[in-house]
Amino acid sequence: MKSIFWQIFWGFTFFSILFFGIIFLTVALTSDFRPPPPIDDAYNHRADMILLLGIPILEKDGEVDFNKKLLAISHGPEVWRFYAEKELPKAFQPAMESLCAKDIYKERGRDRVTIIQKFYYSQGKSGFLMFEGPVIVGLIESFLADKLFFFRLLIVLSVALFLCYRLSRTIINPLINLRDTSFRLGTNDLSARTSEQLTVREDEIGDLARGFNRMAENLEILVSSQKKLFHEISHEFKSPLTRLQLSIESIEMTDPEKYSEEISRIKLECHRIKSLVDQILAVAKIDAGLMGPKESFRIDHLLNDLLADLQIEADNKRINLVFKNRTSLQCVSHPLLFRRACESVLRNSIKYSPQNSEINISLSLQQVDGISKFWIVFKDQRPGVPEDKIAELLVPFSSGSVEFGSESPGLGLSIVNRIVRKLNGSVSLRNADPKGFQIELYFSQ
Repeated sequence: MKSIFWQIFWGFTFFSILFFGIIFLTVALTSDFRPPPPIDDAYNHRADMILLLGIPILEKDGEVDFNKKLLAISHGPEVWRFYAEKELPKAFQPAMESLCAKDIYKERGRDRVTIIQKFYYSQGKSGFLMFEGPVIVGLIESFLADKLFFFRLLIVLSVALFLCYRLSRTIINPLINLRDTSFRLGTNDLSARTSEQLTVREDEIGDLARGFNRMAENLEILVSSQKKLFHEISHEFKSPLTRLQLSIESIEMTDPEKYSEEISRIKLECHRIKSLVDQILAVAKIDAGLMGPKESFRIDHLLNDLLADLQIEADNKRINLVFKNRTSLQCVSHPLLFRRACESVLRNSIKYSPQNSEINISLSLQQVDGISKFWIVFKDQRPGVPEDKIAELLVPFSSGSVEFGSESPGLGLSIVNRIVRKLNGSVSLRNADPKGFQIELYFSQ
């Protein structure tokens, strides 16, 4: 999954570099900062003009006046001078001996350039026109020539990256807070709320945070009311049931034979109501996340203990419980919930299986894409279920349980489905081949 933070960060960085790059190139290419023509071309043009106008002055007024004129046209760091052949500085004399008329000697240093041109004037005399001036380069070239340019560029880029990082964090942090709060809310922490820093904001993010908190508050009130209703209903059911059972026991003690049939019927209905109330309470606890701490346990041992406990019920219908594929499997989860789910499935199979039949239980383990997955299969020999009714067996109080053999719709396998989903698993129901019914519980380690 790509992080939106890095998308925003690199997006800001790219556009910042692009923006400053465009500004830099725009400044570099404007007329005021456009690189001057090459030094040789500029010198040749000016030297030709100076010699054209200056040789008559040199011939008429002499060398001193000609140098005064040259100094007059010099400005700033640029200097023009005239040297007679014998007056040329000794440092340049060796290089001048091989020069012909209008030949140019150029010596370029780090900061200044010196250009000397030999020419002839009256009566075969030779002289040298010397130009000294700064090295003229373009804007980009001057930047690259600066030793501190890359250091300054690094500082600018570092500041730009830091600002882009802070800006990206400013945008993404509220989303991270909302994400974490929604995760907490999704794991049954109904007290989860966004931070106060978000709720006091006056922008769209503040509106989103306040709306999220209102939703969480309404959800907490709704769930709390539901839990309270469950407990009140359970209490209201259990109290009269207890009194009714006491009354039945009193009748049995006085004249049990006279009301034996009615008493048996009342006992059966009381048992059903009590079972339904217990199931409702179990669902409420599961939905509330009251699952207890995780523990390490052996699933094959848990199934062995469960089969031993339910063997008496199976013996009453002469049903044989067979545990196949006894794979040794260690698991870290909620053993009580595991046992409750498996017990509900197995009791369901015993209840609806015909007498003198068999129930097969198997435990399998497999590695899928580096993840350990295991599943428990319960296969009995009860009559099959119509394909369009199988999905209804996992729905609370659906009519599917009636067609499955139950006297009335109730919670049934929906409790198993809720428990398995809380354990990050899934339930699969299907008709077995050639006959019977199969319930499969799938889990990931």
